[in-house]
Amino acid sequence: MVNVADANDENLRRGAEICEATLKLFAVLDREDWANDPSFKHLSREESERLAENTRELLLLLAWAKVRGAPNDEAVLREALTLVDRAEAIPGLQPTPALLEERAWYHEQLEEWDEADEARVKAKKLAPVTARDFYLLATTYVRAGGADGYTKALNALDKATSLNRRHYWSLVQRGLIHLEQRQFDLAIADFGVCIGLEPDFAWGYYNRAYALDQIGAKEAALDDYTAAIALDSRFTMAYQNRAAILLDLGRHEKALADLDRALELGRDEAVLHASRAKALEALSRFAESKTAITMALAKADANPDQTKLGEDPAANRIRWTYAFSIAVRKPERARELFDEVLARNAEHPQALYGRALLLATADQNEEALPFFNRALTADPKFTHARRFRAVVLARCGKYAEALKDVNVCLEAEPTSGPTLYAAACVASHIAAATPDPLAAKEAVDQSLDFLKRAFDQNYGPGRVDSDPDLAFVRRLPECRRFLRSEK
Repeated sequence: MVNVADANDENLRRGAEICEATLKLFAVLDREDWANDPSFKHLSREESERLAENTRELLLLLAWAKVRGAPNDEAVLREALTLVDRAEAIPGLQPTPALLEERAWYHEQLEEWDEADEARVKAKKLAPVTARDFYLLATTYVRAGGADGYTKALNALDKATSLNRRHYWSLVQRGLIHLEQRQFDLAIADFGVCIGLEPDFAWGYYNRAYALDQIGAKEAALDDYTAAIALDSRFTMAYQNRAAILLDLGRHEKALADLDRALELGRDEAVLHASRAKALEALSRFAESKTAITMALAKADANPDQTKLGEDPAANRIRWTYAFSIAVRKPERARELFDEVLARNAEHPQALYGRALLLATADQNEEALPFFNRALTADPKFTHARRFRAVVLARCGKYAEALKDVNVCLEAEPTSGPTLYAAACVASHIAAATPDPLAAKEAVDQSLDFLKRAFDQNYGPGRVDSDPDLAFVRRLPECRRFLRSEK
């Protein structure tokens, strides 16, 4: 848990608490001679070694959790070094370069360069031997950050898994790095192995669900979040992430139930209240929605989160996400919220996309395109904006550009219901504008194929009958037959 971030650092706090509680069971934090306790004498040599290795890892994890929870605090950095010293003093263990790299990093944060250099020189003289050695070293590289750190970490984890293909935490760490690098297929593969190794551990399903969601495999992600919750009924992050997907898919009652469950379990952050506001809005519970968004904005504005460079502050996130939820019913209020975000960040991709959406929905397609273009310049991987731009380009008769956009989206999210549906809309526009009967028939077939695949992902039923982007294919007999078969 220490190595898995969440919005409120709940995992960090809980992980640190678990580390401390476990170490206190053996008086590791209270006595330097804890390993000499008579109660350990009945342990076999193998059990003693395993206890020592686990204790060393817990001490290093606790040191990192304390520093991560209070960065740049000199007293905490000193405490971390004390914990590293205690880890090094555990008898009967072979030295590991990871511990020395950790020590060097803490000295660097204290600007104690000589001590850091000394630790690094010693680390280079030690070669990692076991899978655990390589895993611990990889963890150190990840904490150092940067592209070079991730490259070194992946090399170390590959060596760890070559030595022990069942080393669970190496697979987890490698999957998390793949997530960070947006290599989602590789992450899904690693987390899948984790599930195979530990099928009763909720985090494996949670991690894979997150990766599946990133490639648009929302139904599969829902299944994995549900499996995680079945194993841990108090897994608040799984409830919240499942709710986010349910909101995307328009299953607002179920989303609200998950969000209310997270509230019952003690979550109270601004983003949770904002998500409830969106669900309530969709359910036409407008007074409750207004109460929830007011609470969310008050919390976000009163307690601005400490975001990393390039991350979106919660106050911005809440404004633009809620603006999308009220865009149909209250477009002027939605525009105000998008503009509030743009006043803080003129090239905010989601707010620019929101302005584009409002214009496109009002059939001002040419006016919408500059906002789409700016959004995608700010974030070229913004699939939501790209697939809607594809439809708007098709409406404007710019078919080559529309095809280019929709193909990029299909490559990124080949099983995403919204992306497949957008592809059906683009193909329908192309069919309507194509004078060649054979080429038009080919475009119709493509449109229907994409539509069927979108329906297979539970996306689109109920929209086709009134969607002007599908007007051409909708009137064709083959489309009517398909729609009747789906009812």
